[in-house]
Amino acid sequence: MGFGRCLGNYTVTEAKPWGIMDGLKLIVDRIFEMILIQTDSLEAAIMPFRK
Repeated sequence: MGFGRCLGNYTVTEAKPWGIMDGLKLIVDRIFEMILIQTDSLEAAIMPFRK
């Protein structure tokens, strides 16, 4: 599956969490029970879950 989204001007560190969040929204919409998030950036992986 592939998709694109216009984010504007952001760094890679800022854009990666947006991609993860978009993917999580797709997963929630399709009611998957188990997921695996793979990224080469730990910061990007934990950023969407910070309060």
